[in-house]
Amino acid sequence: MKLFLALFAAVAAHVFLSRLIPDPWASSDLSHVVIFLTIQGVGFCAYLVAVARVLRCVHQFLSLKWIIAGAVLFRLMAIAAEPLFDDDIYRYIWDGKAVVNGFNPYQYAPEEVVMPPFDQMAGIGKVPEAVSQMAVLDRLNDLWFEDQDETALFRRINYPQVPTIYPPVAQAVFALAYAIAPGPMLLVPAFKLIFAALDMAVIPMLISILRRLGQDPRLCLIYGWHPMVIKEIAGTGHMEAVPIVLTVLALYLFIARREVAALSTLSLAMAAKLFPVLLFPIFAARLWQGDRRKLFVGSAVAIVIATAAYLPFLAAGERIFSGTSAFAGSWEMNAGPFALIQWIAGTLSLEQARLIARSVSILAMVGIVLFAAHRAANTRLGYIQAAVTVMGGAFLLSPVQNPWYLAWALPFVCLVPRWSWLILSATTTLYYLYFAMASSPVPFRFLGLDPGPLILAAQSIPFFVLLYRELWAARHAKATVGAACG
Repeated sequence: MKLFLALFAAVAAHVFLSRLIPDPWASSDLSHVVIFLTIQGVGFCAYLVAVARVLRCVHQFLSLKWIIAGAVLFRLMAIAAEPLFDDDIYRYIWDGKAVVNGFNPYQYAPEEVVMPPFDQMAGIGKVPEAVSQMAVLDRLNDLWFEDQDETALFRRINYPQVPTIYPPVAQAVFALAYAIAPGPMLLVPAFKLIFAALDMAVIPMLISILRRLGQDPRLCLIYGWHPMVIKEIAGTGHMEAVPIVLTVLALYLFIARREVAALSTLSLAMAAKLFPVLLFPIFAARLWQGDRRKLFVGSAVAIVIATAAYLPFLAAGERIFSGTSAFAGSWEMNAGPFALIQWIAGTLSLEQARLIARSVSILAMVGIVLFAAHRAANTRLGYIQAAVTVMGGAFLLSPVQNPWYLAWALPFVCLVPRWSWLILSATTTLYYLYFAMASSPVPFRFLGLDPGPLILAAQSIPFFVLLYRELWAARHAKATVGAACG
């Protein structure tokens, strides 16, 4: 009960802090970040002790009902928080409004929508097609400014010069959230409520999967009580719940031997965010060893579903992927191994170093996926461990290591618990120190040190030390078993 109350207090403190700070979505004050990290630290301490007790099968600790109640309560509380240190949700709101009103969110960037009409015409031209585009932009401009409260939210959109990067299934959820919102002042809570509901739906699916695998269902606490997941999805309003719930549903269907439905659901997850595509080779490798007919049928259905999802937006032409291309090609934030590769190639120009870093990261990711697919095909529960390896590898090699991206791997960590990944999910919260670096006197600078590498080291070193110990222990255990059998 003490651990429950400690997490309750941490979530309540997070809500209070977010409402106390002026413009919390854009705050970069060092004191605000330090207070937030302290709150998260308290929450993570309680959380990790709770995980340890569940892993030790301390049945007097908490019942499954208490764990579920806590997961629901913490998310409902977090919905009351203002988005803290993040502004992604404002893009979701604009996308949702555009879709509800029959417009294509991939066609124009917000910056184009708010340009004065004369500037729009100057940039487009005067041919008939251009005049038609001008008419669309005029209507979008009217939408942008039709409600002053909504316009205030839209002005917070980050990277307004880039069209949306979010795939079609995500757009459908944004449209639903916008449609059900009672009014402009409740848009942010409505979006967060939808995401929190989808996030809560992950919990019963994990319980069902754990029971099918003969494991303690209380391990769902690893995801359900995770402070970062609670803060980033229900508190800040990230849309990761959409692909995560579909990915976990695909895993449940796969374990239930409904492989065609599993691959179809995985394609929906890919149409919500692209990362689940990395899991497709793992499922395929498993099916290749069994019923190949299901693999071919499921793959065909998945392709049809993914294609159908994009059909309503094809009028945007090549711009349908321009936002994603910009994100993949130039955005970098909190990059670990990627930044190390770029630093090693630092004698070259910046563009050449980035190209080398991206090329090496892609090749490494291909190797990880192939290794994971081989493991998935040759061991009983290898595809679950393989999923952790692939999702974790994608996070580590990404040039953008936002903390909420690690939430992709956490449902699988419930099934194959690993302290290395749990500790990494805690230390990545230090990412928020970057927000204070530009505007606050960071103490390390008084020592003549660049705080960036130190923040990365603080996030990464505990993880790699624990990962090495886990791999060494697993190899030692395997060697011991082999010697005993010999």
